[in-house]
This record gives sequence, structure tokens and C-alpha cells, in this order.
Amino acid sequence: MRREDLDTLLDELADAPGPKVTLTLPTHRHAPDADQDRIRLKNLAKQASHDLEAHTRDREELVSLRKRLDGLEHGLDQRQLDHGLAVFVSVDGTRQVHLAHTPIERALVADRFATRELHRDVSETTEAWVLALSLGGNDTDGTQLYRLQRGHLEEHRDDVLPAEWDIRDRGDVRFGAESRPPSPQRDAYIEDFLRRTEEHVAGIVGKESIVVAGIERLRSHHRAVTRLGDQIIAEVDGNFDRSPPSELAHAAEAALVDAQEQRLEVVAAHIDEHVADAHVALGIDDCERLASEGRVDRLVLEHSYLEPIMVDDVAIGDRVEIAIRQTHEHGGTIVAVDDDRLADHGRIAALLRW
Repeated sequence: MRREDLDTLLDELADAPGPKVTLTLPTHRHAPDADQDRIRLKNLAKQASHDLEAHTRDREELVSLRKRLDGLEHGLDQRQLDHGLAVFVSVDGTRQVHLAHTPIERALVADRFATRELHRDVSETTEAWVLALSLGGNDTDGTQLYRLQRGHLEEHRDDVLPAEWDIRDRGDVRFGAESRPPSPQRDAYIEDFLRRTEEHVAGIVGKESIVVAGIERLRSHHRAVTRLGDQIIAEVDGNFDRSPPSELAHAAEAALVDAQEQRLEVVAAHIDEHVADAHVALGIDDCERLASEGRVDRLVLEHSYLEPIMVDDVAIGDRVEIAIRQTHEHGGTIVAVDDDRLADHGRIAALLRW
């Protein structure tokens, strides 16, 4: 999920009236594991239906919400499943969001929807652009641009892409039909081709993440000329000129996940090294307070860390959700790391702006 998509979704969810039910669960793309997803969703809906008693005394509201929860599993389209699912239920309607990561399995009824898994989907997205470098020729297409979503590639085609290097296009230098340019000149022409192709690609991908695929020689040329270095988060080695799209999709997604895991570990290691610094806050008390003040640039928490707000033995909210919401509203980002990774720091930490 992209941040702009998240912002739009959060605005839509914020308008829902009355008690709000959030259900999150891991899902599976393929049978037979996918068959259990309906059962798990049904059980979560039953739990939420039971918990509603403590959140509303409006009989009409209660009946409406329970009616939406009853049979919720029948609306699950298993053809669309990814690694996880978030379901948001209010008296106004039901919204399902497919997640690219594996979420916590839980049901929560509160005065606001629980959105932590949506934020995780932004930081751990497996959506990206894939730039497959190739010079073309010999019945191959050349450099191609794909959109990677949920393990599948969709090619972007226009009047420039796919782009094939025309060996006859060598600027002002002319060569005989059978001759080849010296290596330094040939390299310069290849880099010029890649530079011009990337200029076109830049207008398509915007600020989104990119995975670059191709043989090392072409990727080396591309590194020499790219202006999208901050967006390139992974590379894939190999010649994919004649490979099926599924092979490139699998390799690109694996590289993307690996790069994200490394990035998350860098963030956690930074907290370990600077735990005594003034720009690092530890524990839910400080993180929640500083997030409300707009001081949190990056909120880092363990995947399954919860701090329920209890009233008469009923969870009516979650302090972690409050810290997440405040961080996002003030322009910060949310990062989830493996459980126990922040065990020595109260399971949640914040990198501060000041």
C-alpha cells in the first residue's frame, strides 16, 4: 500500500459513526491453507459480536452491527487474498483491505478503527516498480517496466517502453555497418540509452520504490547514470529477456522482502546504539506523549505489541494505536520489527525530530 492510498483510506474510515469493529488475520494465497481463512474470520466476527455489548446501549445500533458481522466470512473472495486481511465494520458499512504482510490475528471494538496493520502495510509493502534492464535485439523486447503487486507483474507499455537500444544510434560518431565501436565508446552509448530510458521511467514511477533487474554489467552501467538511487531499494541479478514474468516476479518480490528486513534491522540497531541519546524515546508512556506533541519522526514497535485500554475488564482501545495515529497525523512514519527485538526497550521506541 502506498502512503497516499493510506491517507485516503484513513480519511474514509474516520467518518464512520458509532462503535467500530476491526478484524485482522493472516490469510493464504493457495489451498488447502486458504480454506481455513473463512473459519478464522467467522470466529473473529463472533468474538467482536460478543464484545459489542460493552460498547453500545443503542439496541438498533447493536442489531445493525451484529447483522453485518453475521456471515461476514461468506463475502471473502479467496481469489484476492494476499498475506493478510483487515476488515473494518461500522453501522455504515464494511470495508475489506488485503494486506501484503502477515498481521496480528485479533478482533477489537473501540471508538476508532485500529489501523496499525495499514501502517505496517506501507512500511512493509511488496508493491514496487520493477525495471528490467536489457538492450533488446534477437527477438527480445529490451528494457521493460513492470508494476509488482501481490506477487504478480503487470507490464507498463507506452510509446517509449519497452525500450530497445538501437546500435545504429551512436550520436555524431559513425561506424561502418560491420564494425563495432571501441569498448569505452560502446559503454558510453549504452549508458546514454539507459539514461534516456530512465528519464522517461522517472515520470511514471514518481517517488515510489524500484527494484532493478538485469545482468551485472547493465546494472553497473545503470548505477553510473541513475538519478533514482534513493528509490532503488533492491537489485536482482540475471538475464530475464526470455524468462516468464512469474520468474521475475518471484525474484523481485524476494529481493524486496530481503531489502525491507535489512532496513528494519538497521532501524532497530540504531535504537540499540543510541538508546541513551536525547533523540530516542523508549516505552509507551514517552512514545505516546511525544507523538501527541508532534515530536516523533519514526515510531518503531514490535509486531504484536499491544497496550489495551481496559474499562471493567473490557478493552475499549489500545495505547499503541493512539501513538500510531498521532505519529501519522504529524507526518511521521511507523515501522514494525520482530517480536522481542525491542524487549530491552519496552517493546516500543521513537526516533525524535527534536
